[in-house]
Amino acid sequence: MKNLLLSMTFFWIQISIAQHPPVLYCNSRQNVAVVLPSPISSAISGSEDFVFSYNQQASDTLGLLQGRQGRASNLFIRTADGGFHSFILKFRDSLPTFTYYIRSDQKAMEEKKTSDRPDRSVVSTKKSLSDSLNTILAQHLMEAKERSSLGVARKGHIKFEVKAIAYIGNSVYIRYKISNRSAIDFEINQVGLRILQGSKQRKSSYQEIPIDPIFTYQLPDLIPAGHSKGFVIVYPKFTVTKQQQLEIMVNEKNGSRYLSMSLRSNKINKPYRH
Repeated sequence: MKNLLLSMTFFWIQISIAQHPPVLYCNSRQNVAVVLPSPISSAISGSEDFVFSYNQQASDTLGLLQGRQGRASNLFIRTADGGFHSFILKFRDSLPTFTYYIRSDQKAMEEKKTSDRPDRSVVSTKKSLSDSLNTILAQHLMEAKERSSLGVARKGHIKFEVKAIAYIGNSVYIRYKISNRSAIDFEINQVGLRILQGSKQRKSSYQEIPIDPIFTYQLPDLIPAGHSKGFVIVYPKFTVTKQQQLEIMVNEKNGSRYLSMSLRSNKINKPYRH
C-alpha cells in the first residue's frame, strides 16, 4: 500500500477508454482530411475497405482517408505526443465534411507524468501501461478482417499460418493461426522467430538472429483436436533485407510435430501499414 501511494504521488497514469469513438465518414471518390493535434506516428485500419495514408518520411499532423462501400470498421492512430486515438469508419456517398479536426482531449488513451522523481514502483506501472496498449493493439489486429495468409506451413493435419504483420511504433505485431485437423491435441512448446542471413553451405557468412517476443495475446497452451485458434505475438521492431529471410516455427511440447516457414522481405516490411 505504501509503494502504491508513493507511486501515485510521483507518477500517475490517466487512462480514458472512449465509450463512443468519433465517427469518420468517407467514400472512394474524395479525400477526407483528418488533422491530429500532434504528428502521426503510426496508424492501422480494421478493414481493407478503408485506407488511411500519411507522410511517413516527415512529421505531419495530416492524414487522408478514403473508403469503399461495406461494413463499418475502425481506425487506430498513435501520435508523437504519446496519444492514442480511436475512430469508427463508415462509408457515405454524400459526405457531411471533408475535414475532421481532432482535439487532444479526444484521445482514447493518454499518459500524464507529474514528476521525474525515480521510484521502483514506477517501472511496474509503466509495464502495466505498456501491456494495456499492447492488448488494445493486438485485439485490434485480431478483429481486423482476415486477408490471404502471408505464409503457411503444413505437416500432417496441422496448419500454421501468418495472417497479418503490423508495424506500430517501435513494435511488430504478428497475427498467427494454428489449425489442428488431426485426432490428437497439439500442445504448443514454442513459437520461434529468427532472421536468417547467408547460406548454410557457406558457414562463414551464415548467421541466425533470434528475435524474442515482448508480449503475447491469447497465445494458447493447447490446440484441441478439430479446432483452430488465433493469437498475436509482439516483437521489437525489425526489418528484413532482400538478402535475408524470416524463419517462423512452432513445435510441439512432448511430441515430434514441428512446422516452419520462411518469408521474404516483400512479405514482411510494412505489409499492413496504411
